[in-house]
Amino acid sequence: MIARAKNKNNPKQWIEGHHCKLKNRHYIIKPCATIGVSTDSYWVVGMIEVIPETVCRCVCITDKNKKIIYEKDVLNPNLREVLFIKEGEGHIGVGFYTICHTANRGIARIPWSFGKTQAEESEIIGNIIDSPALTKVKT
Repeated sequence: MIARAKNKNNPKQWIEGHHCKLKNRHYIIKPCATIGVSTDSYWVVGMIEVIPETVCRCVCITDKNKKIIYEKDVLNPNLREVLFIKEGEGHIGVGFYTICHTANRGIARIPWSFGKTQAEESEIIGNIIDSPALTKVKT
């Protein structure tokens, strides 16, 4: 699966590539990785350990600036947070939440019908990992 995540050794750095999990550790394999195999081991140049909580799957849609949209991105207009949702047995689709303020519960994330066309007309303004304040609505 194509994804991005924060480098475990450099948490400010995003790594993009293919996500994999080996022995309870998460990695991103960069597109031009080199794999070597010997009789008793293997090695991968370009396989970088990442912070599991920061793994964001690619949704295979771009915004109006042709930037790839990932899970946990926040889109404008109307502050839409990107997430993956289950749609029936075994099928995973892309869903969006509208981030809003409610009178009695503070911030709420309300599921929102938002298609490919609307996503392509929107703009990525950040993500909830680097900018958690994007999910805080001004009242």
